[in-house]
This record gives sequence, structure tokens and C-alpha cells, in this order.
Amino acid sequence: MDFGLRKYGIEIKSSETVSEKYFDGLKYWSELSKIGKENMYLIYGGKENSKRNNMNVISWDNIYDGLVRHSI
Repeated sequence: MDFGLRKYGIEIKSSETVSEKYFDGLKYWSELSKIGKENMYLIYGGKENSKRNNMNVISWDNIYDGLVRHSI
């Protein structure tokens, strides 16, 4: 996702639990694109927002507060 000068990496998973392997693509993209890990988001089917591996884990139910509000 690109908002002018700001770029974000987003991975979407349907699982209600977070697995370490879900971050592999985000880690790769962070290194390749030079986007900081603080701008990487894993969106999943669970209920809680958190940070993991210095990346953002966002519940699909809380996507507005966790991603949209942060990026505008």
C-alpha cells in the first residue's frame, strides 16, 4: 500500500491464531523494499491487536483502529 511518500507492507491471513511463519513474507518484503518493520502489518481473523517481531498484528475486526487510522 502506498500513501504518497509512505509505504506499508500488508499480509492477510484468515486464521484466528498467529503463526511465526506468517511473518516470513513481511520480513522478506521489508528487506527488499527498505520499508521499516514498524510499517508492516499482518491482518488476521483473531480478536486482538498487538506487536510481534516489531511488526503490527491487526485483527480484522479492528482494522480501522489498527491500520486505517494509523496510516492517514
